[in-house]
Amino acid sequence: MMLKFDHLVHFSTSPLKAAEEFSLHGFQVIPGGSHPNWGTYNSLSYFPGLRYIEWIGINKMSIASTSDNPLIQQIVHDSFKGEGFSQIAFRTDDIEALATNLTEKGFTTIGPIQGSRKREDGTVLEWSMLFIDDQELRLPFFIQWGKRDEERDNDLQSLMNHENGTPSFSFVGYAVKDARNFARKLCNIVGVKKLDIYQTYSEINVDGIGVRFYEKEGSQRPMLVGITGVNEEKTIEIAGGRYHLLRV
Repeated sequence: MMLKFDHLVHFSTSPLKAAEEFSLHGFQVIPGGSHPNWGTYNSLSYFPGLRYIEWIGINKMSIASTSDNPLIQQIVHDSFKGEGFSQIAFRTDDIEALATNLTEKGFTTIGPIQGSRKREDGTVLEWSMLFIDDQELRLPFFIQWGKRDEERDNDLQSLMNHENGTPSFSFVGYAVKDARNFARKLCNIVGVKKLDIYQTYSEINVDGIGVRFYEKEGSQRPMLVGITGVNEEKTIEIAGGRYHLLRV
């Protein structure tokens, strides 16, 4: 059973505007599409390893507010708190086995929940989502795509080309009250044994991506994203989210 970093969910009142602002810094972005059953829509930017940013917004609050999908419930909650990063997702190739594994570890799971979206070219993307029911922490969710990674990589390769160098994901940082507790719980979930402790944060490595936990008052939403391989180092803020752009 494989687990890899899949994507970052960034709530925005206007995914198209947020993506356009991101593109001004040399990134390629594309309009995603809508999720009629969830009342949401998105824009996307892809990076090597099939990792991507999803700017998601609500276009039908009457539908989104009654959704039983935990991610959509989080998005609705975030819409009242303000724009910013909402969540991260890990990709698996056997979501049923993952659900069993998590249950055996003592976690309560929700799903798999089926999802789909029609692309602009008319083709339909399909996936399954799995969530952990935790009343204390906003834990990442899991996704299994309807196509194998090799097929998706071939389909999306041209979308990973950017004008500002060869950017790739580096880390995602959370602000949480009990950073080490969050980190250790995530270690158990994803099967990572090593927890690195630094002066200002704790970090685990999942599929080459650092998931950082900063000890501070926060909403348990990601607060910071690192992207390496760009031509110009800077920090940009878009739709309530902070991106650190680094050369290495």
